[in-house]
Amino acid sequence: MKQVTRYVSRGLLAITLSLALIVAGCPPFATVMQKLKQYVPIGLQAFAGVVAIINPPVGSALALAAPLVNKAWSDLSSTIDAYNAAPAADKSSALGATLTALDALEANLKQSVTDLGGNPSSPEVQAAQAALLLLTTTLTAIESQLVPPQAPPALVIAHAHARIAMAQGPRTVMVAHDSIVLVPAKSPSDFCAQYNRIMASAGHPDRRL
Repeated sequence: MKQVTRYVSRGLLAITLSLALIVAGCPPFATVMQKLKQYVPIGLQAFAGVVAIINPPVGSALALAAPLVNKAWSDLSSTIDAYNAAPAADKSSALGATLTALDALEANLKQSVTDLGGNPSSPEVQAAQAALLLLTTTLTAIESQLVPPQAPPALVIAHAHARIAMAQGPRTVMVAHDSIVLVPAKSPSDFCAQYNRIMASAGHPDRRL
C-alpha cells in the first residue's frame, strides 16, 4: 500500500509540475526551436570572443576545447533542423535528440570555464567567465521550455528545477572594476547587449557582437 501511495504521489507531483509549466506560459515548441536556432551563430561568435581575449597557448585545455564547443553548436543546429523537418509522428524522438545535443553543448561550455586557467583577477578571465555564465544560463532557460506534456516524470521534474533555478534572480559578477548583473537573456538582442557590456568592461569593445 505504501508503494502504491508513493507512485501516486510521484504521479501527482509530475502532473502538478506539468501544469505549472503550462500555466507559466511556455511558448509553443516551434517558437522555442526558432529562438534556439537564432542563438547558434551568436553563440559561436560569443565563444570565439572568449577564446580571442584569453588567447590560449596552442595545446592548452581551452585551445583543445574550442573545436569541441564549435562542433557541439553544429550538432545542436543539425538536430533543430531535423526536428523542424520531422513529421508529427517523429517529433518526440527528434526533440529528444535536440535536448541531448543541448545538454552536450552546455556541458562543453561549463568545462570551458574550468579550462580558462590564468589569473582569476585578470579582467580577461573575469569577462570570459561572465560571458560563459551568461551563455549557459540563457541556454538552460530555453531548454526548460522544451518539455512535452507526456514527458516522463523525471524529465518534468528536472526541467521544473531548471526553471526554478532561472527564477532565483540575477547574478552579479565583477569584471575589472565593474559590477555587472547577469540574467538569462530574453532575446538574442538582449544577449548581445549583456555580452557587449562584459567585453567593454574588460577593455575589449572590439569583441562586441
